[in-house]
Amino acid sequence: MVTDASQERAVIYYLNMQTGPGGQWDFHSVSGSVALWSDPDAPATRIEPPLFGPEEPDWGAAAVRVDEDIFVYACEFDGDRKPCLVARVPFESASDRSRYRFWTESGEWSLDWREAAPIFEGGSLFSVHYSDYLEKFVAFYIPHIDGKFAMRTADQPQGVWSAPDWIGSGVRPSENWNYALIAHPQYSREDGRVETLGYTHPSGFLRQDIRLVEIRFD
Repeated sequence: MVTDASQERAVIYYLNMQTGPGGQWDFHSVSGSVALWSDPDAPATRIEPPLFGPEEPDWGAAAVRVDEDIFVYACEFDGDRKPCLVARVPFESASDRSRYRFWTESGEWSLDWREAAPIFEGGSLFSVHYSDYLEKFVAFYIPHIDGKFAMRTADQPQGVWSAPDWIGSGVRPSENWNYALIAHPQYSREDGRVETLGYTHPSGFLRQDIRLVEIRFD
């Protein structure tokens, strides 16, 4: 979810999923879109038909607003890798598919998502925000089933992103693995030197807890 400067309106990226009879892992996305939310006492309004078709990557792995634009990420499985792409759209035009631009290998924005180039290997769900303490954008994520926490930094939301710094790990679950490491910058302290992160911790069949971790930059 990304809010405007007044925090009175939000854009929410979501996926439409299709499940099958093959167990808890038998599912895949078939489309994606945004929902617009302007009243906390009422539901968000989904944009249908979906903005993003089944051939596109799953936009919404992370999103961050910078000035008047949204930068939204997609990280697709490629073997044991998750190369991430980034798109850019004005906040006011998030529901207009024609306004999306995609970062390419040549360092330009393209109308064609097929020209988008990976900016780093990340995770299926993660977060990006600007750190006042580091004076850089920072991405937190869990890239592998070993559950290790990774962090990258960049001067711009499209990069160039640093190599990953490994900053710890969560409590190992009894089955499956931790995922969705996300920063909560609204809870940062000391001008961003102390960050609060949350991650999803499986606790049983189709059950999970949200665990919180604090990190302090030296």
